[in-house]
Formats: sequence, structure tokens, C-alpha cells
Amino acid sequence: MFYDEIRVVFRVHVAEQEVLIEARARPVRKPEPGATDPTLGVAFVGLGDLERLALHAYVNAALVRELEMPLYA
Repeated sequence: MFYDEIRVVFRVHVAEQEVLIEARARPVRKPEPGATDPTLGVAFVGLGDLERLALHAYVNAALVRELEMPLYA
């Protein structure tokens, strides 16, 4: 079941600080039927400036960690 919008609350750790994010989220991409790796895209609605910056920094840091290659690969 998919709702138009839900309320989400979670914490992210950014720059050695913990930021509580409270926002509304709505689906922007639903999982494809029969997909082997179903993913769901969401858009956050009603984020304040601090929450938006913290979430942006958190996602960027996660991408850097995922894409980081060993020095002597």
C-alpha cells in the first residue's frame, strides 16, 4: 500500500553532530513489479534549511564512502 505522503522522523550524524530530521515524505518512484532489487524513491517535503543541509551532507558523505577506492587498488 502506498500513501500520498507520510511523516518521517530520523537522525543523521553530520560533522560530529546528531541532527533530528522531521519531515513529510512522498514516493516519487515505486518499485517495479518483479524487480530483483526493488527500490523506492522519496521526496522530502517541508524540510527546514538546517535539515536540508544535514540531509544533503549525509547523503554526499555516504556516496563518497561507497565510491571511495582503496589507495593501492
